[in-house]
Amino acid sequence: MNLNRSANLARIGAAGLVVGTLLMVAPDVARAATGKVTVTFSTRQTSNGRYAPKHVLAVWVEDAAGKFVRTLMKYGSRREVYLRGWKATSLDASRIAGMPDVISGATRSSHTQRVVTWSQNDYADTPMPEGTYKLRMELTDWDSPSTSGNNEGSVTFEVRGTESHTTVPDNGGFSAITVDYMPGSGGTVTPGSDAGVVRPPDGGVGPSPSPTTSPSPSGNSGMCEVNTQCVDGDGCCPLDCVYEVDHDCDPDSAHNADGAAGCDTGAGREGAPALLLVRGALLLAAAMRRRHRGS
Repeated sequence: MNLNRSANLARIGAAGLVVGTLLMVAPDVARAATGKVTVTFSTRQTSNGRYAPKHVLAVWVEDAAGKFVRTLMKYGSRREVYLRGWKATSLDASRIAGMPDVISGATRSSHTQRVVTWSQNDYADTPMPEGTYKLRMELTDWDSPSTSGNNEGSVTFEVRGTESHTTVPDNGGFSAITVDYMPGSGGTVTPGSDAGVVRPPDGGVGPSPSPTTSPSPSGNSGMCEVNTQCVDGDGCCPLDCVYEVDHDCDPDSAHNADGAAGCDTGAGREGAPALLLVRGALLLAAAMRRRHRGS
């Protein structure tokens, strides 16, 4: 019986070590705060214009390799088949009705300036990394047999962790095009050797585990102070602290639930991997002691 219990403890401890290690080293994609891209442009009829000013329209994002990322706008249903470029590349055509952030509707009856936004996610709502992207726009007002008969515009823009502004006077039948990028409060996901690093707006590699900021003792949420210590009850969980030392690292604590007070809304999650490692090591040690006694 003791040997079985020791084996169970060993398995639980090993699992804790594995999970804790994975959580500490895995890319922090899910928690990264991505940025926002805002696009404005004006439309006009094609050279054919059979049904003008009525037209169908699609706007989408591709990565630097030309891979489809996400649809941002799609007007037209029955006649969307003539949006040849979008139909050929889109991976979310059948899901647009369930994507509330995609602007969609029936055939448009007039030309005007339009605005779309991109939250830096792909069509599966996965955060996209920093890099070069291409905005593509397509409009048709006739039964076009190919993309060459449509208005086909594109603008290349950068997502690099700092604000950017791109202006294109005229491209492929679209005019007054602007692309503005505003990084998220926590930066953007960066691929490569530093995969998982959350870059702040200044383009750096992110803050070190300490110092971190915590609410001012005065209770004024607009005032913060630097806190490098694991202080229980101060509403802050520095990245190196765990629950046994600082109860603010408890993910169920009122100090950081739902991002309420506390210097790090992910404080409990940051402390959890380390806590799993500690508990896993303790369980393994206990199992080894039991086995030693049993022998």
